[in-house]
Amino acid sequence: MQSQYKGLELQADKPLRESGVPEKDESEMSGENGVPIIVVVRKHLVAEGWKMVHNDAMDSDTEEDDF
Repeated sequence: MQSQYKGLELQADKPLRESGVPEKDESEMSGENGVPIIVVVRKHLVAEGWKMVHNDAMDSDTEEDDF
């Protein structure tokens, strides 16, 4: 997971104040009542296919003959 404030990556082990996030942000990029907006991105990987191997028999997610 990655967190950013105004394009700067925040360190998960540091308090927000030490990372440069003010208690109030009066810029145009702030939220309601001057609350700083922190963007959090979670990377989620999805497998695009699968194969099962069980006792020398193979099966896959395709309709084609397995080989």
